Formats: sequence, C-alpha cells, structure tokens
Amino acid sequence: FYHTSAQRSTAVNLALTGNFTGPNDLNLVFIKNSYIEIYDITSEGLRVVRDIPLNGTILTALLFRRRNRKQDSLCIVTLRADLIVLECVRTKDSIDFVTVFRKNIDSRGHHLLHHGVTAMVDPTSTYIAIRLFHNLMKLVEINHLPERPGVKVEESKIHAVKLDEGNVIDLTFINGYGYPTFAMICEDQGAAHLRMYELNTKDHILVPLPANFSAIETTSRMLVPVAAPYYGFLVVGDEMISYHSPNKPHITTCIPQKTLSKVVAYAQVDNKRYLMGNLCGELFMVHLVGPEVDALAPLSAVLERLRIERLGITSVPESIVYLDKGVVFIGSYFGDSQLIHLRSDIDPDTKCYFDVYEEYPNLGPIADMIFVENEGQNQLITCSGYSRDGSLRIIRNGIGIQEIATIGQEHMNGVWCIPCNSEVYDDAMICSMKRRSRIVRVIGDDLAGLKLEGFVRDDRTLYCNTVHPQGYKKSPRPLLLQATNDTLWLIGIQDLYGKGCLATWKPPTGMSLSSLTARGDLVIVASGNCIFALRITGTPEKPVFTQVGQNELACEIACIDITPFNKSKSADSSTAAAGDILGDMEPEYAAVGLWLGHGICLLKLPSLEQVFNDPLPKEIRSTGAVILPRSIAIAQFDELLYVFCVSGDGTLFYYNVDYSNDKICLRDRKSMKIGSTCQVRLVQWNSRGKRYVFLCSNRPYIIYENRHKLVFANVNIKDISYMAPLNSGPLNETNTRGWGPIISGSRICMITPKGVTIGSVDCLQKLHVRKIPLFETPRRIVLQEDTCSIGVLTMRQEVVSGEGHIMSLLPSASSDRSGKISQTNCPMPKMGYTKNKFTHLDLYSLLIFCQATWELKHIYRLAYSLECYEVGMSLCSSDLGQNNGSFYVLGTAFVMLDEIEPKKGRIHVLRWDPKVEELQQIGVFEVLGSPNVIRDFDGRLVAGIGSSVRIYNFSDKKLNQESVNNENIVTLFVRTHKDYILVGDIMRSCTLLQFKAEKSSLEVIARHNCPRYVSALEMLDEDHFITADMEGNIQLMGRYQTVSLEEPVVPTIRTVLPIPPKPSSPPPPSLETAASSSAFTVPRSQTPASLFEPDVEQAPLHNSLELTTKCMALTEKCLVDYAFMNTGQSINIFVKGGAVVNVLSLVTGSMLSGAHSVIWCPIPLVISGQHE
Repeated sequence: FYHTSAQRSTAVNLALTGNFTGPNDLNLVFIKNSYIEIYDITSEGLRVVRDIPLNGTILTALLFRRRNRKQDSLCIVTLRADLIVLECVRTKDSIDFVTVFRKNIDSRGHHLLHHGVTAMVDPTSTYIAIRLFHNLMKLVEINHLPERPGVKVEESKIHAVKLDEGNVIDLTFINGYGYPTFAMICEDQGAAHLRMYELNTKDHILVPLPANFSAIETTSRMLVPVAAPYYGFLVVGDEMISYHSPNKPHITTCIPQKTLSKVVAYAQVDNKRYLMGNLCGELFMVHLVGPEVDALAPLSAVLERLRIERLGITSVPESIVYLDKGVVFIGSYFGDSQLIHLRSDIDPDTKCYFDVYEEYPNLGPIADMIFVENEGQNQLITCSGYSRDGSLRIIRNGIGIQEIATIGQEHMNGVWCIPCNSEVYDDAMICSMKRRSRIVRVIGDDLAGLKLEGFVRDDRTLYCNTVHPQGYKKSPRPLLLQATNDTLWLIGIQDLYGKGCLATWKPPTGMSLSSLTARGDLVIVASGNCIFALRITGTPEKPVFTQVGQNELACEIACIDITPFNKSKSADSSTAAAGDILGDMEPEYAAVGLWLGHGICLLKLPSLEQVFNDPLPKEIRSTGAVILPRSIAIAQFDELLYVFCVSGDGTLFYYNVDYSNDKICLRDRKSMKIGSTCQVRLVQWNSRGKRYVFLCSNRPYIIYENRHKLVFANVNIKDISYMAPLNSGPLNETNTRGWGPIISGSRICMITPKGVTIGSVDCLQKLHVRKIPLFETPRRIVLQEDTCSIGVLTMRQEVVSGEGHIMSLLPSASSDRSGKISQTNCPMPKMGYTKNKFTHLDLYSLLIFCQATWELKHIYRLAYSLECYEVGMSLCSSDLGQNNGSFYVLGTAFVMLDEIEPKKGRIHVLRWDPKVEELQQIGVFEVLGSPNVIRDFDGRLVAGIGSSVRIYNFSDKKLNQESVNNENIVTLFVRTHKDYILVGDIMRSCTLLQFKAEKSSLEVIARHNCPRYVSALEMLDEDHFITADMEGNIQLMGRYQTVSLEEPVVPTIRTVLPIPPKPSSPPPPSLETAASSSAFTVPRSQTPASLFEPDVEQAPLHNSLELTTKCMALTEKCLVDYAFMNTGQSINIFVKGGAVVNVLSLVTGSMLSGAHSVIWCPIPLVISGQHE
C-alpha cells in the first residue's frame, strides 16, 4: 500500500518577492502547502529556478534581509512549529539551498492558531515576529542568527511575548519609530478595537502606547503599514479604509466596490500606492494623496485624503505581489493564479485597467469529484474553486501538443513533410485536398507557396516520400515520389530541383492505386487485390521503375507497411534521423491489411510471397459493423516488436512478432477501442532518440514503450485525421514556463477540422486539465450514464437589499436565463417563527449538463425566502429499483438564523429526459434532519440524516423507510459494498453495518472504538477500508481477525508511521504480502532529523501521528487500524477508479481528493487533497 501524487499542490498559499537567489536576481517565491517554488523575474516572464519539497506543512513564510547583507533569506514556519531559515548559494554551474537555522518554537500550554498565522520583520531588521499561538508571539533576534549551518543559537535569543488581548485579529509593525512598535486589531464582545504597543527590547514585553483612536469599523480585519513620508497604518474593513497615525487626524474613505466583500490581500506598489483585493475578486488601487507640494516632500508630510480606484476583477486573491513595471502577480487559493499588467486606460472589452498576461491553473479547492471511464479514456471531473472562481475541471493524463501555427483550410486529407532544398531539415510541406494538391515552403514559423516542376497539383495526392535509385544511398535523397489516383511520379528535388518529372509508373491492371508505401529504393504498390514490388533503378537523373515482385491475394488490399526491424533485438536509434526509422536498413517483410475478414498477412520481400496470415472477424457481433483495416504499422521499441492495425470502426489490433524460429509469425493478438471514426491512421517517427507511433483518430493516442510495457498516452488535441513528422531542426522558441528550448524532432504537422496545424510534442506524459467555468461554487457532482448527463449541485451568493430584494453579486451558471429553469413546486415546510432575516443568501441549484458536449441543459433551483432557504447537501443517481431509467436524488436542508443545526430537510426525486430535455419532479419528501449523505444501495437509498442511518425504498411514487440505525452523533459519510454499509461519524470514527433484506433491519457488524474526526472514507471490500481524518492522515482499516492480535506495519513509498504492535501473534495473512512487497519501512527511531531534504519527496509528519492509538479490548466486532500515513493535506473524498495512466497491464487504482491535489493509490481509489 502506497500513495503518490498525480498532481501536487497548485494553490498558492503565499507569494513573496525579493533578492533570494542573488543580489541582482529578482525572485518570485510561491508557498504551496509543502513545496516552495522559486522563479526568476525576467523581461520574458517567469522562469523556474527550483522546486523545493519540504518535509512539513508550511503555515507562513517571510523574505528578510540581515543588516549589511545584499541578499535576502527565507524564513519558514511549519505546522509542527518548526522555524527554518534558508539561504541560497548560486554559482554559474549550480544553485544550492542551505538550512542555516532550524529550531522548534512550540510552546506548551498554548493552542495553535487555526488561521491568521503570520511572520513579519520589524523596520530596523532586529526581530522576526511570529504569531503562531493564541495570546503569544515569538521574537527571534536576527543579529544572533548563525552565519553558517550547524551553529547553535542560544535559547535566550528566542523570546516569547505574551499578548493580553484575547482575540487578536491582525497586527503589524509600524514604520517611523525608534523601537519596534506594533499596531493591533483585537475583538471583544463583537466589537473591533485598535491598540498600539512598543516592544521593550530589554525585558521583551509589550508596553501600551497612548493613542487617541476613534472607533473603527466592526468588520475591520486587516492592518497595512504605511511607509515614509506619511507613516502610520491603514485599517481595512469590509466597507471602509481608514488611515491612522498617533497625533494625526484619521481619514476614512468608502471602498467603491460593487458588492460588499472582505478585503483579503494587499501589495505595496510604492510609498503612496497600495493594491488590494477582496473575496469577490475585485482589485483596487489605494492612493495616499498629500498636499500639492514639491516632489521631495518633508518627512513630516501630512496625508490629506485617500483615493480608491476600482481596477477590475481578477481571481480571488490569496496573495498579491507587485513585481516591476506595472506587472502584478495574483496568487489564488480558490482559483487560477494570474500574472497581470496594469494599464493607464480601461480595456473596452474587459472593462478592466489591466491585461492578463498568463494564468496558472489551480485545481483546488476540490469539494467533490467523479471518475469516468469512457472507451479507454479515463478522466477525473472535479468540483473546483469557490465563488466566481468555481468551475468543473476535466483531468486527463496524456502527452500535450502545443499549437504553433495553423493553416485554415477545410477538406484536407493528407500532409507530408520533406527536405526539398535543405540537406538536413524538412523545408517543404505537401498538402492534399479532395481534387488538388499544394506544396508550401516552411521557413521557421512562416509558410510560403512553392512551385515545384513536375509536381501534380490538379489531383489528390495519396502518398509522398523521398526516395533514391538503387545503389545511391547518399543523403539527402534526390527524388520525390508522388502517388496520385492511378500513377506514380518521380520528381527531382535537391540537386535535381527544377528538373521536373523524371519517371512514371501505372499498374498493369488498369485499376487505381489503393495503397502504397516506399523506403529507400523499394516501392510496394497495391491495386485491387494485386500487389507489386518496384525497385527504383538507373541514375538519379534517369530513374526507372523496375518490377521485382508481384502477388495476387485473396481479397482487396487496404493498407501496407514495410518498416524494417532489427533481428538482434536492439533498435539502432542512434542512426535514425528525427523523422526516419532505422536509417537505411533494408526491409525484409511487408505487413498487409486485407478487406472482408481476411485479416493481416506477412509477405516476404521482394518476392511478395505470403508467409503468415491471421484472419480478423468480418463484423462486430454487438453492432454488426464491418471490420475494415485502415492502417497498419510494424513498430520496434528496443526489444519489443509489434504489428499494429487499426480498423475503420476505431478498434486497434496489435500483435507480438515472433521471429525466434526460421518462420516469422504474429502471436497474442489484443484489441482496444481507440475512437469512433473511420479516419484513422498509424504514423511512426523518432523524437529525442525514442520511437513513437502516433494513432490518428477522433481521440488520438501516442504509443511508446516504457519499462518494457506499451503505453497508450492520450493527446490533448482531438480529431486528428493525419499526421506527419516535421524535422525542423533546433528551435529558438521557449515554452511558456521557461523550461528551455524545444528539442529537434519534436514538431509535427496534423490535419484537424481547423486545417493543417503545426505543433510541438511534450517530452513527458502529464495531466491535462480542461476548465468548465461556472462562476459559482460547485458542491456535488454525479454521473448518470443511461441519460449521458451529469448533475452538478452549485451554490451562489446573493445580497438582500434594504427593500428586501435579492440582488446577484456576479453572473453565474445558475443565474443564466438563456437555459431552461424550473423550481420545486412543493411549498416550503412549516418552520418556527423568527424575526431574524438574512442579509446574504446562499442559493443552491442543480445543473444538468450533457456529458458529451458540456452544454448546460437545465437549471433546477431550490426554494428560498428571507427567513429560510434550502441548502443542497447531497446528490446521487439511482434507479430506485424501477425499470424505467435512473433518477437524480437530491438531499436538502432548511437553514434559519435561529437554528444551530437544521431540523428539517427534504429528499427530491427527479428524472431527466434527454429526448425532450426536461427535468421531471417525481416527488419531494420531508425528513426530520439534514440528509448529509445519500447513496444508491442496490435499488434502495441509504441516507445519513442527522445522527441516523436510514434505508429507503421507492414504490408507488412514495419513499418508504425500511430500517434505521440511530447510534451516531452526526452521520457525515456513507459508503456501500454489497449489503454492507460503512458509516463515518463526526467523532465516533467508523461503523460497519449490514442490511438484512429479509428482516429489513440494520445490524452493527463492527465498530472502530478510537475517536477520530473522519473527513473521508471508502470501502475496498467488506473486510478492508480506507479512511482519512481532519489532520490529513490516511488509515488502512479492517475488520478484526481472530487469528491475529497484532496490527501490522504496512510500509509505504512515502513516510509511514506504524501503530505500536500489540504482543504476540503474526500479522493477518491478507496484508503480509502487501507489507513484504513495499519499498521500505521508516521506524519511529529513524525519522529524518532534518526537515529540509530538497532531493527527497516525503509526506509531512504531524504531532497527532505520534500518539499511540489506545482502543478497547479487541473483539470480533472491532475495526482495527493496519497503518497510518500522513499526506500533508486535508482529504475530502475518495473515489474508486481505474488507472489514470493508460498502460496495457492496467492497474486498478484509487484516487484521493484533498482541496487542491490528486493523489494516486494502487488500490481501487482516487484521493483529492486540499492543496493540489
């Protein structure tokens, strides 16, 4: 049992800027959960310097500069209260990061802050102040930090300063004072108060300063220090920004925001301008305006007023950093981070005072997700983001193709790239259309028309390649072979450029050409069921087609390939050019695909004698579709030799080639579905010294070998009907993230519906994410396969005006009036009387999308009023034991201001009719409590309502309760397997129930007796389960076996903390194999001493894992923990699914989802974590 991250954290927790890697380097530093990403800020954009993994969850960080230093240091505070100071040593050849200081600053008896952890340095660079605990602040003297690693710092140089205020909202150092001085916002009885303190540097206590501050806004949550010449600080609330300074009048200005929202981030542009962003994504520029005097204002300048400009809407900011020359980075936790450029005038299209240079995708926070397997194309669909950054993300694993240029031309059916004048690189591209052909010159990224004497332009081109006469193997090849409908043409190129057509050939049968291929001086041509082997003889100036072989096969020939292979089982890729396979090796066999079920045969060259035949089925039994081969390829991947054949119905057949004996044969035929179009084609090419097969279809694949296994990698571009390698040589371009030049041979030409596209192929398989913006928060998602629809439960925020009208904050998917909208026709249940009314409403809707096109088909809105509104809690799809299709089942609860927990809820049963695109309300049923979770249970419903688990059946349009279990505090999670139900409680961990259908009863089978705050769970089978808690731990759990009294240690690839075993008895046999096959075990005594290990990716540890689990005496009704593992992120959901990577021997895996990450486990599951 192990886990690995398929996509690590993409959410930006904090962004910093400074001179970290060198005195002259301007760096941008991202903090992403347990990773530090360092970028250089250049004129071309951001360029990656290094990613640093940290064995711990980072809470906050700070760039600071010591006195008499020209380079910044990085201070980090982790969840385990470890303080780390890093410095960079950069030379021309290397970049090294050194831990110069590490100290645990944990304080016993003080509670860790859940939010608002801050680190800051005072204006004189004397202290680093860290607010990590309630009522306590730690001060670290900068001057006493070591100059090099390994030097100890005296304990007395780290000071604990007590804060008398109970609830501190924010605090900051203030400029312009001789001693370190703080300003602080604290809350008492719902009111906000402003305080100022001076730090006594001798006794290290806070001394209150007398200051006459007026009352501040109750919603004030942020302090912004102001630099010279005005000094003082800004107090930021939801509606107003105030300037305060002792002995100076305070100034207040209203924020010109369209919607009332909390300001969450700021950045200083210069001494008189500050950028601020709120939770709605609105960006403001705050100007400090003084008297109109000379530019060199005295230090005692007086601020006259504040001027605030609204610049536009960005992603919801978590951190704002001003870089240089009007460029600003918006780091987002809830949406995609952005790099923007401020402008002096408004953009007429976006109505913003900035341009978005680049967006950095962020998957989090992930609230829910589903795993969809559709004809071999596995994908995850996640509910990502919050508020206006809410979206659905479709995640596939594959190889990316970056589009460089496109020639807009419809009805293209072929493309080939050749070296026409260049001796090394392809400089011409031949394009074939329905009744004509064109040749264009490729000059860098530019294309220009080219006229070639002898080239046939008024007919369709079937095939093109460069060839040479027999005996003339010099490079480049001097002849171009063009095949039209019924003729072969040899045209002079290179030294013979302009000599026109030098030779022609037509089939003696008088029929048209059906298929052909060429290599070197050998051309294999098919016409009907006849096949001919031609050798190009003569000289380059006077070439001649000479027939050297002929055969008549049993059926018409559909496709041919003569790619040679090396019988020594080692493909000599070093001699192969970027677009050529195996250099000039002479082919020995031809692979031929035949029509009407005659299958695939192998012919000996050049005699064309048939040596092997494998018939294929004539048609698909389930659909009756005829199987017709469209393309065939012989491909050798190091020691692996295959024959691939793709048919017109989108089925790929592939064989192992056995040539160990004197006779060659094809063995072990396999097949897979790769598309649903007749425009399929197999093309081989070499790139970066490795062999690839490109499979053109409506869902293209790139096939390659990895560790002696075939890998079928998806491509991020759809509907590719033809492909040709483009050997354009080394390119001067750099990809968008600055990861170096694109290597020669990575370019290809493709025919897509848009025309001919030139693209560059990524060297690695990676996740590709497609974004479906909703502009509101997605909460739940479910797939309904029989109607090919996807239901998404969403939430949007609305404001209630003073007149009682509901106003939309932002346009969103559920507020779109262009689609069909319906609302429950059942009245709201009778609720208790209340005088309190909402000023903000969270309105929930069920959105129905078409699975194929992602078109929004219907909006189903839940009920609301000013006193009470309906909240969507759970969603599932079930057939409810009926035979007329599936239903959407939606669980809701009613929220009132006077109620701490919802007392009433409803279950909506809805049916989607895709033919008429109508959502029918079958029934709405009231329940007592909140249906936190609803799952399909073999035609029944199992629901977690309040503290109970209930089983419902549906008959006569009524929802009938069959059984109930009331032994929980709050039922949050339910998973089912066969007739077993695993229940996750808010505090009582997990309980395993079994439903006895004959008795209509729920029986407790086993219970986990260790209290735990469960955040997610999944059933692997009726005996083994996987759970997660609020600390980011994963537990492998199972039913107690009487043969064992010991809970075994299951080691993992990442850090595992074993539970201390109980004495006697070996581990259960079912887990012994897993333990023995894992990589290694990390005993508690061998936990790494250093937190900073830049070359090793490890899971963060946490204090909670060091606690020994003490359970009650084990019985047969106990669930026991087999192993703990810490992922370093909050886990929201487990989803069962197959492997994301499409490998031949598919490993079923599981994915976890935490709010920003996707983690892979080789057991049937996907995890979504909080930060990826």
